[in-house]
Amino acid sequence: MQYVPMPNMMMMDSMGADSNNYLDIRNESHFQNQGTVRLDHDFSNHDTAMGRYSLSSENGFSPSNGSTATSENLPGFGADFDNFSEQAALNWTHVFTNNKLNTASLALSRARFRKTTATSPPNAARAATCGIALR
Repeated sequence: MQYVPMPNMMMMDSMGADSNNYLDIRNESHFQNQGTVRLDHDFSNHDTAMGRYSLSSENGFSPSNGSTATSENLPGFGADFDNFSEQAALNWTHVFTNNKLNTASLALSRARFRKTTATSPPNAARAATCGIALR
């Protein structure tokens, strides 16, 4: 019982005082970086090109493991997250006449979403500090 946290949340009588009376109140940290570069070039009155590259990364910690909208009932079940996305686009336009043009486009988009809970193998030591034995 030494590893079980004491109640820190008042419950209404209808909900019962014997359950859901602890709320993990650790702070959430969230860091985000993003940027975009765009280049436009006119080769002539008939040829133009555009290129764009965007990226976004975010990382941090959430006391909730993501399966609920609120914090988990016990510490040790939060999640570290590390997400990254990038997009690129290229476009070339050639004007033949006032009513004829040709456009070529290429686009790339990719994303990586990583979430590690406190009970996943890399973080098992952190869970042990909370008194949770993983087998």
